[in-house]
Amino acid sequence: MSVEVNGLKAAFWCRLIFDVWGVSSPEEMFNYKSARSAFTENKYRIDEIFDLYKGSKKQDRAYDILYENNNNVKKWSGYFLGKSSPSLKFVNEVDELVAGSEFFFKYGAKSLFNVMSAKSPEEALNNFKEELIECFEKPDDTHFIHKNVIGEIIYENEPPSYEYDLVAMTEEDIESLQSNNWLAEYRKLRAFLPNIDAFHNGFPKSEVNNLYIHIAYEVISAKFLTEEYKYHNLAKVLFVKHGINAIENFEHEMGIPNSLWLDITFIKDAFDWYSTYLTEA
Repeated sequence: MSVEVNGLKAAFWCRLIFDVWGVSSPEEMFNYKSARSAFTENKYRIDEIFDLYKGSKKQDRAYDILYENNNNVKKWSGYFLGKSSPSLKFVNEVDELVAGSEFFFKYGAKSLFNVMSAKSPEEALNNFKEELIECFEKPDDTHFIHKNVIGEIIYENEPPSYEYDLVAMTEEDIESLQSNNWLAEYRKLRAFLPNIDAFHNGFPKSEVNNLYIHIAYEVISAKFLTEEYKYHNLAKVLFVKHGINAIENFEHEMGIPNSLWLDITFIKDAFDWYSTYLTEA
């Protein structure tokens, strides 16, 4: 796994853990008492997290992770801000409490980290394609492509969800995506990317996997294509102020620092290319 991706991985992983534990930051985890417990047992939030596992087989592991192992706000702040990366041993230990978090740390949402760290276009494409086909699949083993947004469903106190014009895929369609040439196969896949129009008007977290898939697809172009405009579509998703502007939204909605994306060489190259493109336009 590429070292320059480690900061971004740590930041996303830490937020996954905190979502499960019901805290929004390391400071809240260690310093602030919750409103519910402040008038009862006067517990810190970290004690409430421990209570999630108290009396279970995971209690001893929870104690080690939450109270031992030099556990403190500085350590978790490093992960939260992407300034340091947890050891694989610690990631494995946390996975015993938050199942699936180790897989997420290694591969990323929709294998985004895997694609970012791939050493060859073939490796990146194989990792990406598995996730893309999986996102088409329904419980009855049929496959549908998400096309145009045709409606928005809003429930009180819940984020909106979206209805799409769904186009059925046949087995022949899926087989047609196979090719002996990675570039030809890559270009075919663009037509099957899920719709991300919802992100032009906000940051619907229920749709965020579609955004990860788009970013992963454009990463392949930025890393492995040799064309003059290979950065264009990645820049369009990540940086365009009046478009999706993904990295700004990730910072605003999830607190992921912009700098962590720009620590990654091909993303920084895409940013520099886009800045020059705007200057020359």
